[in-house]
Amino acid sequence: MGTNTKMDVGALSRLADPDARLLVGSDIWTVLEERRQILLERMAQGNTSIYGANTGVGAMKAYRVPRNAAEAFNNRLMRDHAAGFGPVLDHRIARLMMAIRIVELAQGGSGISVTAYRTLSDAYNAGLTPVVPTLGSMGEGDVTLLAHMGYALQGHGRMWRPDGRMVAAGHALKSSGIPKLRLQARDGLALIGSNAYAAALVIEALSVWRRVRHAAVPVAALSFIAWRANPSALLEQVLRLVSPAVAGVGHEIWSWLADTPLTPRDIQDPLSWRCTPHVLGAADQAAQQLAHSVESLVQMPRDNPVVLSTGDILSNGNFDVTELVLGVDTLRNALVRVIAQQAQRVAKLLNHHYSGLTPGLAHRFGDAGLGLLDFNVSALVTEAQSLAQGPLLQWGEVAAGVEDYGTMASAASLRLLTLAGVWQTMTATEWVTAARGVEIQKIGVGGPLADIVQMVDPLEQHSDLTPYERMHRMEETIARGVLPNASFHSGVGTASGGPTPA
Repeated sequence: MGTNTKMDVGALSRLADPDARLLVGSDIWTVLEERRQILLERMAQGNTSIYGANTGVGAMKAYRVPRNAAEAFNNRLMRDHAAGFGPVLDHRIARLMMAIRIVELAQGGSGISVTAYRTLSDAYNAGLTPVVPTLGSMGEGDVTLLAHMGYALQGHGRMWRPDGRMVAAGHALKSSGIPKLRLQARDGLALIGSNAYAAALVIEALSVWRRVRHAAVPVAALSFIAWRANPSALLEQVLRLVSPAVAGVGHEIWSWLADTPLTPRDIQDPLSWRCTPHVLGAADQAAQQLAHSVESLVQMPRDNPVVLSTGDILSNGNFDVTELVLGVDTLRNALVRVIAQQAQRVAKLLNHHYSGLTPGLAHRFGDAGLGLLDFNVSALVTEAQSLAQGPLLQWGEVAAGVEDYGTMASAASLRLLTLAGVWQTMTATEWVTAARGVEIQKIGVGGPLADIVQMVDPLEQHSDLTPYERMHRMEETIARGVLPNASFHSGVGTASGGPTPA
């Protein structure tokens, strides 16, 4: 990692892996040393107040830190801010949060000491991950949760070791040959003044998004076949009248259908089929914009105050993440629409009054078949609607009125991550249902979509499996990201290639 290194969401998400490492380039150490020197020189002038360096923070901003009390003050700052609560944060998210702060601090804007930065990066590269609670941030910097990270680097609290064991932080550091962190001037605020927790949640949510998105398109194609839907709704020359993103989704679905003869049952299908490209295309655009926002957040100096190469040290509000939260809220609302469409497709396939097939897609009358999945989709839609509600906003006065507003970025981002998991469950449910619909009708599926059907086939050989067990196995397949890609045929998305429209 160097000063000019730029990582996309995919590269950032891999930093959550237990064996991931961040090698700090020599140019970053140079930048950190130069900015640290600027900070120390300004502090030495004596008559300059620098927030969080020689002053207190928040309600204590008027407090002047004595020159000989820097370490004691920073120790108190870290200890007092470690006020998070709730369940322990997932190991991957905690590790990703730690990595994000390493990437952010590499920009040099904080003035952090080289010693503190080395301790943070060495602990990460040794596979150590601080144990951090889930709750406590109002979105204008995840200071309470990051304080638990800094506190662990001082040897307090607990850490995960590379083998996944949770041990005392002091023991973890000692066994890895890493000295406990001794905080110097500005180090406390430099470590905790970040939205790294919210960013980690967003990056993990987008990682889940990509895996489910990879499965959702062929599963939608399978539903088109099971319903015998009219593929004219997928024609590129029609969808391009809306947007390239919508046309792109239609093109993808058509590509999966290209090797399967399809005779439409009707000229006008329900909206949950006809508008699939429009809803998923809009969600694609929302996900792309959110990815851009979080990549910018992580890789631009957002420290307050920020230490510039010009020698200026300026107080600011650049830690505000309204742009990120708006992106999170947009994707949450887009995703609940995607899930609602899937739920309608599943429900209509299961209902013989709509599909003309056996109730619950049972192999014979008298069995419930998959009919009880109707309860699942109803519960999933309700959960999705709850998770998509917003926007979330903190209003009130914290820290004696200094913190009088908050984006609630972490809360919104946590909802997005949970919602992505709901989408995974709904996609697995549609996969099992659509595959059963295809099997009952004995429709011959060709091309790469045949592989999608075959992934469900082994489940059909075990009549003793519950609908939950069937669905859960497909969830695991989605999570592994092992699905094939469609082969794109010439003429796909035009009236001359693929299935025959009505």
